[in-house]
Amino acid sequence: MLPPQPPDPDVWAAFRQGDERAYATLYEQHAAALYEYGVRLVQDEFLVRDALHDLFVKLWAKRAKLGPLDNVRYYLLTGLRNTLLDKKRRDQRYQHISLEDDKAPFTLSFSPEAEALHQQEQQGQAARLAAAIEQLSPRQKQVIYLRYYEELEYAQIAELLAINVKGVYKLTARALDALKEIMNVPRPLLLALLLGWRYGG
Repeated sequence: MLPPQPPDPDVWAAFRQGDERAYATLYEQHAAALYEYGVRLVQDEFLVRDALHDLFVKLWAKRAKLGPLDNVRYYLLTGLRNTLLDKKRRDQRYQHISLEDDKAPFTLSFSPEAEALHQQEQQGQAARLAAAIEQLSPRQKQVIYLRYYEELEYAQIAELLAINVKGVYKLTARALDALKEIMNVPRPLLLALLLGWRYGG
């Protein structure tokens, strides 16, 4: 029999107190479902990745000001929906603004040079992540790949690696801690990079 997942309110309470592992648990338990919901809502994978990244970064930044919750999934789905709607409204506002308007932005699109620079930055982050993962133990590499790339459940990973589910939790936590230390990045950014690794961002 599998050990039960910690109840959402307990994880949420620990997260609000600044527990990074509780924060990682929230991400791991909800990110895939949030991504799927977002893509169904707007049919734009890049926009959904961007909104999901913003949502989790803002959650961490505002954790101390958040209240208790009984239904974390509902709260996160609502937060992602609102973030996506805000981004869509901003896009539409910029698309329809008149150049004669005093509030018109200086430029409505990135130059090819700026786009190239952005792509180089993304490639650089992906390369850093790949290099950091290479420094993990073989077992840690496997669990990161299976959890964040293949998006397998902990029970499925446990079966593949022939260890118990508790062992998978510990192995994942140690791998994340090692990656955070190697890359010297905050956990929200690390998790966003791992999400981008899965979805090609």
